[in-house]
Amino acid sequence: LSGEVMFYSEFYEPVVLSEGDSVYYDANMGHMLTSVSEEDAQILWVTAK
Repeated sequence: LSGEVMFYSEFYEPVVLSEGDSVYYDANMGHMLTSVSEEDAQILWVTAK
């Protein structure tokens, strides 16, 4: 929702996500993200089964 994050996944190169971006991935693979903006990033994270 604000700021920038770096999205890491087990099988793909890291990608920077900014406000308005989204990512779709298989949640069975390892994944994580970190804030890369000066302020803390605010995100909406949805996982469906």
